[in-house]
Amino acid sequence: MIDKRKDSRAKHSLAVTYLYAWDDLKISSQSIDISPGGIRLPVRRRLEPGTVLELEIHWHLFFDPIKITGKVAWVRERNSDHFPFELGVQFLEIHADDLETIRRICYDQSLELAYIEWLG
Repeated sequence: MIDKRKDSRAKHSLAVTYLYAWDDLKISSQSIDISPGGIRLPVRRRLEPGTVLELEIHWHLFFDPIKITGKVAWVRERNSDHFPFELGVQFLEIHADDLETIRRICYDQSLELAYIEWLG
């Protein structure tokens, strides 16, 4: 399978809340990984590709969440009773400062992993 992703992912467990464009109910999840182009989330309910979501990503170094509009790019089944599906969400609308924050999250993790690898 060819990887069409423009940005590399960082495995980061970030608190995420999301809501559907047609609903006011916020749903919570934890990211599996994130990149400047999107995020992967475990979810309880299957969503169809193309579904638009309003996301809030919470990072421990900031008080205010990063707010992003995204769309479901793909859906997979998982072997989990609590979160039987996994979504790939492509970011559609993101403020430039928030995009820079996500780049920093990814960069910080890559530095941390390189340091751990160096320690051996």
